[in-house]
Amino acid sequence: FCFLKRHLLMESGYYHINLGCFMKGNGLMQQKYFSIIVVSLNPGIKVIKTIESILNQTLKDYEIIIKDGYSTDDSIKELEKRGLLNESRVRLIQKKDHGIYDGMNQALKEVMGKYIYFLNCGDYLRDRNVLENIKNEIEKYQSLDKKYIFYGNQYNEMHYYDLPWPSELLEAM
Repeated sequence: FCFLKRHLLMESGYYHINLGCFMKGNGLMQQKYFSIIVVSLNPGIKVIKTIESILNQTLKDYEIIIKDGYSTDDSIKELEKRGLLNESRVRLIQKKDHGIYDGMNQALKEVMGKYIYFLNCGDYLRDRNVLENIKNEIEKYQSLDKKYIFYGNQYNEMHYYDLPWPSELLEAM
């Protein structure tokens, strides 16, 4: 038994696609918890760190969709060379697009996860437990009678310096 529910709100840019399961090859494959979309066009080496940070997660219930707009900088060849495209959870979709948001929308049509996570090239998951922590937070709020959109902020390492204040600035305070 398989089911497919789609909720598309194009005007707001929000898609929610819920696939119960799908047929692939000769067998039945269960839905992934996360579909992680990485959109790229000539990202250089940045895409390597992004993909490796996902593959190193403790939670393995995800798929990675790399949506590439036909990069010409050998970044896809570098992913192949390092064996990252051979991972069972990684899918490469190469298709012409009209910018990052069009690329994201193209990738959304391919998701198999319950939740969608966008991660830009060059960005990475802070530590090995990010997906596990996100899943735990989501499950705290799951309810049969409500729908939620979960979003987050980025983590930036901040550096603070104890610098002397100019005297005229202190006087103005």
